[in-house]
Amino acid sequence: MTRSLQSGGSQAWASRQRGELSLAQARRNFARLGAPATRHLDHVRARDNLLARITEAEREGWTAEAEGLQISLAAAEAELAQVDGLIARRDAVVDLGMPTYRDLAQAITLSRSSA
Repeated sequence: MTRSLQSGGSQAWASRQRGELSLAQARRNFARLGAPATRHLDHVRARDNLLARITEAEREGWTAEAEGLQISLAAAEAELAQVDGLIARRDAVVDLGMPTYRDLAQAITLSRSSA
């Protein structure tokens, strides 16, 4: 079998050789960073889409549509804030009351210098 057939097609093989990622590959790599990061990206895209749709509805004079989209936008922004909070809490350092390496090294250095 040729190399292109083994890898699923010559275009896929060529793009991998150039170091390009397909959208599916990029999403899998981004997903490795964690579900909250992936959810953040999805919510940002949804918010941006809603903003564009609101602009279009206002431009076209569709007031009821714009009002409905404003409600959806508020919900999307609330979800985005929630996901951002999850990411911030995940990335925050938690003090478990255990000494750090720096504390231990300083204690050992002090005990050796006083001896």
